[in-house]
Amino acid sequence: MAEVKDIRNIVVLGHSSCGKTSLSDAILFNADIVSRQGKVDDGTSVLDYSDEEIDRKISISTSLAQFAFEGKQINLLDTPGYVDFIGEPISALRAADIALVVVDGIEKVQFGTIKMVKEADQVGLSKIVFINKLDKENADYDQVIENLKAIAKGLTPVTIPVKESQKLIGVINIFENNFYSAKDGKVQKSDIPENLKSNASNYRTKMIEAIAETDDALTEKYLNKGALSEEEIKSGFIKGIGSGAIVPVFAGSAILNTGVHSLLEFIVNSAPSPLDRKPVKVKLDGKDEQVECKVDPSSGLKAFIFKTQTEAHIGQLNFVRVFSGSMNTGEEIYNVTKNSSEKIGQMYNLFGKERKEVKSISAGDIAVIVKLKGTSVGDTLCRSKEKVLFPKINFPTPLLEIAIIPQTKADQEKMSTSLHKMLEEDPTIKVKIDAELKQTIVSGMGEIQLNIFISNLKNKYNVNVETENPKVHYRETIKKKSSAQGKYKKQTGGRGQFGDCWIELEPLSMNNGGDFEFVDKIVGGAIPNKYIPAVEKGVKEALQKGLLAHFPVIKIKATVFDGSYHSVDSSDIAFQIAGSMAVKNAAEGAKPVLLEPIMKLKIFTPDDYMGDIMSDLNSRRGKILGMDEEAGVKVIRANVPEAELAKYINDLKSITQGSGTFEKEFSHYEQVPPDLSQKIITQRQKESEESKG
Repeated sequence: MAEVKDIRNIVVLGHSSCGKTSLSDAILFNADIVSRQGKVDDGTSVLDYSDEEIDRKISISTSLAQFAFEGKQINLLDTPGYVDFIGEPISALRAADIALVVVDGIEKVQFGTIKMVKEADQVGLSKIVFINKLDKENADYDQVIENLKAIAKGLTPVTIPVKESQKLIGVINIFENNFYSAKDGKVQKSDIPENLKSNASNYRTKMIEAIAETDDALTEKYLNKGALSEEEIKSGFIKGIGSGAIVPVFAGSAILNTGVHSLLEFIVNSAPSPLDRKPVKVKLDGKDEQVECKVDPSSGLKAFIFKTQTEAHIGQLNFVRVFSGSMNTGEEIYNVTKNSSEKIGQMYNLFGKERKEVKSISAGDIAVIVKLKGTSVGDTLCRSKEKVLFPKINFPTPLLEIAIIPQTKADQEKMSTSLHKMLEEDPTIKVKIDAELKQTIVSGMGEIQLNIFISNLKNKYNVNVETENPKVHYRETIKKKSSAQGKYKKQTGGRGQFGDCWIELEPLSMNNGGDFEFVDKIVGGAIPNKYIPAVEKGVKEALQKGLLAHFPVIKIKATVFDGSYHSVDSSDIAFQIAGSMAVKNAAEGAKPVLLEPIMKLKIFTPDDYMGDIMSDLNSRRGKILGMDEEAGVKVIRANVPEAELAKYINDLKSITQGSGTFEKEFSHYEQVPPDLSQKIITQRQKESEESKG
């Protein structure tokens, strides 16, 4: 078991297709853990090993590779870059001490990169940047660094690319003052070529200046003497990375295995250990008070479940990061989040799909626990005497919804249990039962994610479902005042039923805080007070059923102003029916109209696609509210009808070649245009007739 100071917990992050998994495979090859560098394209990657990942040639789930190199324990977490699976890197960040941000050497700073840098900053992780694909013709190392300055401070080159005739032949390591090339996939180390020494010296001077700025004593010495010792450079660099003042930048090509060896050596020798990271804060159980969780193997157990997945023939696997204390197989622990006890069975270290059993795990390390009874993502594990709670993981709001329909009664019965198990594995998937529209809605981050979810529901759990678009929550309102009588009179020989009321309906402003007001203006006892609540109930029931197309009515004021009663035959139910009748009778004169929900969108895109996106929004009846920029990415703000956004994330990805994404929230309701309104009303009436039949 490695000492805490010798552990390196690294999460590999970046936008889709930037080469994260290729870099991870290259790191394993350079560490001599594998004899042949795995490749995503030919299905030999150590870390993209599931059938879905091999078929699609993309990462879908966070993979863990744990290995020893030069006396250090490396825990490498390779994460997906597609927005569909953004929950994976967000949760993996909670287990790491170092964020290795992979950037495409050709593309501008992409949204996935911006998002991941922000997430790493929020959890207090040190960052290392690897600029990949510098073997490509249009790659530009210096321009990428310039672009990255919008989202990261302290960028400090450690290796710089060397090209001949537009071909990447190696990198200069200015930290070590050496030149590294790759021949037949193997790294060769040599002196810096004479014609490159001047450029390397300029970069090294800038590096030393950045290091000096991280410490007052180093600043003073550098200003006075113009130099720092090699030991001061190294210690200052490590300190600067740990504090976040310095973000080292590496150059290379993962596919060509160029520049990867320097990156690995730097991680081993200079990257922060769990002892060097900013302390994680935890809440004392049952209190709002926060305390720092110190990384100490001899302290009480404090551990966090950052990922859950299910594997055939094994069951549930819980990925755990131990922040303090230790955990041993066979012992009882306490799940503070669920307020329940768990017994630790088998624990494993992982290397892609391979598992190696371990008996104990200590502070700073990561492992996988098998078959815990009720533990899932985001749970805190302790011993019962020292109860604390780690902060929950904040997963993003889903962007795409589908409705699922079980094909048989047996599927219906199995669906609920199966969905519960699947939601534990992927917290970015949400399921809700829409009672109003009678649909089961599954929401997620994108089409690929939901397709895989439906496929797993069928193949893993034997639940067959069909899918359709979710229905829209339309509403109704009125445009003018109208009043009418509702009179219910029924005589059957014995005691009869009698209720009589006059109701005035009038529209409320769409800016009004409430959706419904009821006013009692009865004078002279025309209707006894005891029956007024029944009238209100009848009014509400009628409005809930709708005036046009069976959608609830909002932004309406109802006033009961007159009526009559019978001393024997009047009752609550009679006045309830009368209230409902009055609303229906007043409806035609009130000019009811259909309303649709309007969503507020915040769209992130590279500058190149602004025009196409705005044109597309106009075709969706959208209204552009404004445009600005965040960290080098253009942001379009718009209001768009929900009915036009059924699969917007798919279309946005198509327009932006996969580089755009968006956030949405409900804004308000607006009247549906008349031509569309009639189509919706006709369809709704048809559905109502079919349900009756």
